[in-house]
Amino acid sequence: MIVRTVPFLGLEWHMKPDESSSESGIHATVVRRVVPNSPAHRAGVQVGDVIHGVDGAALTGQSTLTDQIVHKKPGAVIVLDVTRNQKRVHVKVVLGERQIPAHRYMPAPQSAAGSSD
Repeated sequence: MIVRTVPFLGLEWHMKPDESSSESGIHATVVRRVVPNSPAHRAGVQVGDVIHGVDGAALTGQSTLTDQIVHKKPGAVIVLDVTRNQKRVHVKVVLGERQIPAHRYMPAPQSAAGSSD
């Protein structure tokens, strides 16, 4: 079986419109679960955190949290823009890695501007 290594954050989440943004189409990611001992857990991400962006790029309906990290490499440091208890904070996370069967891997399309691997 051919296996592919992909970046791993360790969250379960859902998207919702971002009420803190005046721009339409901007979304936020609400953390539902943090996988124990995952990169997100070690960085201090908490259930209920609202993630607005990654490395300064806002999340949108077309650019989800997964889209923002899929082209990164395991070991890369990302900065999550998070609201926690009504305060905006930045959380640095060192991405982990996980292996998945190649037939299950479908990368997100790269934007016209390219990605920042």
